[in-house]
Amino acid sequence: MKRMLCAIIALVMLCLSGCSACAAEETGGAQVLSAEEDARMHAEKQRRIDEILSCTEEIRKADTWVPGETYTGTAYYISPNGDDGNDGMTPETAKKTMDWLSSAVSGEPTLLQPGDAVFLERGGIYRVDPSGLWTLNWMAEGVTLSAYGEGPKPILTASPENGTGAENWIPVYEDENGRKIWQYARELPDIGAVILNDGEVYASRVYEFWTGDGYESCEAEYYLMEASEGVVLKGELLPLETALEEDLQIISRPDLSGMESYYMDSMRKGPLYLRCDAGNPGELYTSIEFCPANLMGMIWLQGARNVFDNISFRCGGTAYIKNGKKAAGPDGKEPSGAEVQGTIIQNCEFAFGGAAVSAYSENEHGGRCVWTQGDGVYSVTNNTVFRNNYCHDAACTTFGFEAALDAEEGPEGTLEILDNVIDGTFGLRLDNTSDALKNFKSVVVRGNQIWDTGRVESGNYYYAEGSIFCMFPFHGEYIVQDNLFYCSEKGSYGNALIRGYDAESWGSAPTYTGNTYVQHSARKFADWWIGGIYISDPRLKEKAARFLGDADGIFRIIEDDVPDSLQMSSTFLHDLVSRT
Repeated sequence: MKRMLCAIIALVMLCLSGCSACAAEETGGAQVLSAEEDARMHAEKQRRIDEILSCTEEIRKADTWVPGETYTGTAYYISPNGDDGNDGMTPETAKKTMDWLSSAVSGEPTLLQPGDAVFLERGGIYRVDPSGLWTLNWMAEGVTLSAYGEGPKPILTASPENGTGAENWIPVYEDENGRKIWQYARELPDIGAVILNDGEVYASRVYEFWTGDGYESCEAEYYLMEASEGVVLKGELLPLETALEEDLQIISRPDLSGMESYYMDSMRKGPLYLRCDAGNPGELYTSIEFCPANLMGMIWLQGARNVFDNISFRCGGTAYIKNGKKAAGPDGKEPSGAEVQGTIIQNCEFAFGGAAVSAYSENEHGGRCVWTQGDGVYSVTNNTVFRNNYCHDAACTTFGFEAALDAEEGPEGTLEILDNVIDGTFGLRLDNTSDALKNFKSVVVRGNQIWDTGRVESGNYYYAEGSIFCMFPFHGEYIVQDNLFYCSEKGSYGNALIRGYDAESWGSAPTYTGNTYVQHSARKFADWWIGGIYISDPRLKEKAARFLGDADGIFRIIEDDVPDSLQMSSTFLHDLVSRT
């Protein structure tokens, strides 16, 4: 029955997309994306990626502090060739590890003062300890973290080690069909993914359910309906050879015995298994890095006016940078988070984050769910600038703003998300249902390229809400301008590119103008509480102008997609019939 239904839908969609393409100019619908236009878009994407990754602009010493351009205080240097016994005051006397930096930003009193700068030598890998919920408790204010020297951006990673070397992988299963499963030689904390050859291969996780005294797993059903979102696991523990159905998948089994509940316990460790049919992964790959699934964030940001520049953030768990400062609200009790202001994040790379397990629970429908989180850069607040960054291959949002301000009054500020390339993440999430955002006089999302939202497997489709998710009351100026939104691969709401309030229903909404929208033919262009618009709607331009205000947008269809059982919603057939 399912195959027959899919076949019928495929035929109908083929006819519909063909008809809508022919009538695009006449009816105001989207046009089919040509091969030439597609190649031009991809070439511009690669040009921007190369430009960001090769950025060599340096934060220079000056008498006047211009955040993101100069520093005025003391410079400290860290290098893989340094020594922690050095004073770190010059490149020649650099420190070696991040341990000193952690002490500097977490200790009382802190060594870092407003105007200071910490420089990591380019080409180096700097590992931060993933055994705590946070790696760097950044209490400093007005401090710059940047790069010096020559070569690629310095890598700041929560991966505990490089797992190359044949001795690091023990064979535990092989069959006549060539299936091979390997166990890592040491127990590791909960791992959400394994990154091979610097991202050439992303080995995603097969999730299992922790019962209290062991794991259970069977078929994992991914629900996009409101009844059962998450990963629903049924049955008893499968043998590894059955659970790891595909090559280059992992299973992580930290021992959580004795815990009443699970929420990112970073101290528990257990075996890690990787299916690698080609042979011993320690011999095949030149780099093997691990993404901790128990880490809430790499940097717990508690100071204002900090700058993060030209750093490559890798394997960040739930978040790379997260707001940690909570100031008292008007009643003196409730935190507002309003003190973390003026953050600048520029010229950085963010990769291979997310897939953090937040909880195991049984829902009201009888399903056993593994809940995952992925916030990326999260809840940094007023006067924040996020510009010229390359964010890719992560099971998390790139920039998440949610419930960061709860105070009724606060300083007016801005939030700017500018000129970033975002590829294979869960896009931008700007979500706040309180009146706190009346404190913003403007939110600007301009000049970004957002590609293939939800491409990386996370185990939880709840966060895959499209290229941009804007769902808060609007009190200031909110501009979404001159961006490219290129395809949503999977998500909770009909695979829509755009989700949030619409102006017609709510009276106010972001102003979309001059954006380019590219979407698969069977998926949604936009989705709101009241419904949505499919990219193949012959009146797409008219509706986009009415609901979003984007009368100048460019709309393109990729005719290569038929929804499968994971993508279908309860309204799909209704929408399909109504469009005919």
